[in-house]
Amino acid sequence: MKKILCLMILAIILVISCSRFLIPGNKSKESTIKILKKDANQNCMISLGMHKMEVGSELNSLKLETLNGQSCESTNGAEYRDTMICPSGYYFEFNKKDLLNIIMVDGNTPTASGLKVGDSIKTMEKIYGAKYTKANDSSDSSSFMYEYKLSDCYLIITIKDEKVTSWTVESR
Repeated sequence: MKKILCLMILAIILVISCSRFLIPGNKSKESTIKILKKDANQNCMISLGMHKMEVGSELNSLKLETLNGQSCESTNGAEYRDTMICPSGYYFEFNKKDLLNIIMVDGNTPTASGLKVGDSIKTMEKIYGAKYTKANDSSDSSSFMYEYKLSDCYLIITIKDEKVTSWTVESR
């Protein structure tokens, strides 16, 4: 009886501690990123829809230097500065309910399917296919944005000189 009770308690603890990493509903794997800390064997998972406090806590667990508020560049004006967390190589933007709705990566973190900064358009198409919308990047006339509509989000890949320079997942 004690063994069964201990197993049940262990199972409950396991489910509770892992539940924040479960993705409910019909979410694509691209709506979650895994951030690895280079100098340690540590990682964290960050998903669209996470609360700002939880994202900050995950980043702090890796001791990543985060630049909040004024340090984040924004073209939207000062009223949006509290809605961003910007550690080096990443940009996290939150909606009015403080839920994560945009993740941008211009560092070494690959998408869940393996696309990373520096990959070619051919690699992008091999991984995601050729069913995308292509547009000029408004901030750089020599860059193009390739948008894929996934089950729960959009994946936007920025290409310059035939290479991936950043990727973004965005809920809409």
